[in-house]
Amino acid sequence: MAIPFANGMHNRKFAETDENANSVFEARHKLANGASPPRFCSLETPAATHAGAPHANPSLENSVDAPAPASRGRAWAVLGTPWLQISTCIIAGVIFGLSMEKGRVFEPLHIRNQMDFSSMVMLKMFLASVAAVLVSMSALSVLPATSQRFALARDNFICRLSAKGVTASIVGGTLLGIGMTLGGACPGAVLVQIGAGVSNAGYTFLGCILGAILYGLTEQTVAHWTRPKNAAQKIRIDEIVGIPFWKVALPLGVAMAASVYLLEVVVPWTSDLTILNESEASLMELRSWLPSVSGALIGCLQIPIVLAMGQTMGGSGSYCTMAAQLIPSATLRNISPYLLRTKFGLNNWWSIVYGCAAIAGAVFSASMSGTLGSTEGVAAMHAFLGGIIMVYGSRLAGGCTSGHGMSGMGTLCLFSFVAVPAMFVGGIGMLAVMKLNGLVN
Repeated sequence: MAIPFANGMHNRKFAETDENANSVFEARHKLANGASPPRFCSLETPAATHAGAPHANPSLENSVDAPAPASRGRAWAVLGTPWLQISTCIIAGVIFGLSMEKGRVFEPLHIRNQMDFSSMVMLKMFLASVAAVLVSMSALSVLPATSQRFALARDNFICRLSAKGVTASIVGGTLLGIGMTLGGACPGAVLVQIGAGVSNAGYTFLGCILGAILYGLTEQTVAHWTRPKNAAQKIRIDEIVGIPFWKVALPLGVAMAASVYLLEVVVPWTSDLTILNESEASLMELRSWLPSVSGALIGCLQIPIVLAMGQTMGGSGSYCTMAAQLIPSATLRNISPYLLRTKFGLNNWWSIVYGCAAIAGAVFSASMSGTLGSTEGVAAMHAFLGGIIMVYGSRLAGGCTSGHGMSGMGTLCLFSFVAVPAMFVGGIGMLAVMKLNGLVN
């Protein structure tokens, strides 16, 4: 029996030229929205399909296993070996789960309280992680040994958003924020909550799977409503202003790091802790770490993911891959080509490996500090409904807190700078509604 990501295990022929890749992408883009392709997607290559799996019509939103063009792939062939890629994902996932657990950003209380700014844990970690991504991406973009891999990962992220628009970014981001407040989680934090033993996290996970299925079933209709008539030709901020990437990203990263420092001065991290650390505990036995340190560690994980996978971090896409396993391929071919495209291939399954490793990292971290199973979750119905809404919204927007927040803002994608504020607006509004109805204190 074939392994779901087995097609990523085989050596596959690189595209002969960038021109061939262009022609394939042009055909795809015309199928998707009937417009000429934006020039920043010139390196898209043919999607590989799983042996024996039904062929679905390709579209811009696919993330199936596709090799990098020869011009950008051969320099990093050693990092393209599947087992090294998988090993990288496992290590990065464990660090992600551990850092999220130690930063305490997975706690539903901190996520909800961020929406009325009574807690700053989430904001500190978010800004620190984005700052780390911007600085690390700046370095990758200028170093000769990594610049091509950076460009490939950036192209892969931007191309997946090229058929999106401002409407999808605003509506999807708002729904994501609503779901985060209701469920007390974000798509990436759900897995950490499971590992840390947060009560009712399983309901949030089930809601996330259902949200992915619902989006897969309605994707074509929703895309028709939200897709712009003409795809944006420039959605990279550095291209819009006409200066090199690092000249925008590096100062922005430094500014975000400075804002985290100022936040820490005004609101010390210990003031947000529900339980203080024990003074004699070792580093791993500590219940919590400085949020900015945990956030920076998470942001630096973009480096191995970019170099090994030629992609960027994200959280919500993995739920589509998991959801697709529940439905036969023949059925998906008829009801949701979108989910079918996420079912096979290492370029889909790496996020599953990463997510499972994140659960393990959270288990390890919580066990070391003696806090496993001690964090209170939200009500089961809130968790379930929140999971549905947050994943549906993130897929509509094309990314979640990791996808748009760290990867999108970290690659200076204009739509991400629209989706992230919309996320906070949705979350703040939802918390206000919940307070008015007595659902939270």
